[in-house]
Amino acid sequence: METFEKEEIEKKIEEIIEPFLKEEGYILVDINWKGRGRKGKIEIFVDSPSGITVKDTKKLAEEISELLYLKSIPLDYILEVSSPGLDRVLRKKREFEWAKGKHVRVVCNEGKEETGTLVDVNDNKITLEREDNLIYINFSEIKKTQLTEWDKNGKF
Repeated sequence: METFEKEEIEKKIEEIIEPFLKEEGYILVDINWKGRGRKGKIEIFVDSPSGITVKDTKKLAEEISELLYLKSIPLDYILEVSSPGLDRVLRKKREFEWAKGKHVRVVCNEGKEETGTLVDVNDNKITLEREDNLIYINFSEIKKTQLTEWDKNGKF
């Protein structure tokens, strides 16, 4: 990690915290390093089947901070742990995996929009279900994908 590349930092943090989060019943949605060199901000987005509260994120921030300290992460950082949010834009495959079963809006490169329930994700494409029809969209065709509505339990 001497070069402090964004992807390396995020991967190292993921290796440290994902097993802990799984054990605690949480889902790692995304990690984002915003920084230069050794200084910056670590954003960690988590969810759980029962949803996330402010109390959860506060507790997780303390525990994750301790984990990173114990693993001697060579960074000077601010740590932020939060839920994915209402207006979450999906960018990484991990986020699409997390969003399976949720209703999304996909804006394609040519401007066409598709909405439906995200039912499958693979390395090349996503599959939406709408009114018993399946819609296949290649990742290369996607300009933006975003969650669109709450479920009956008040969660995305």
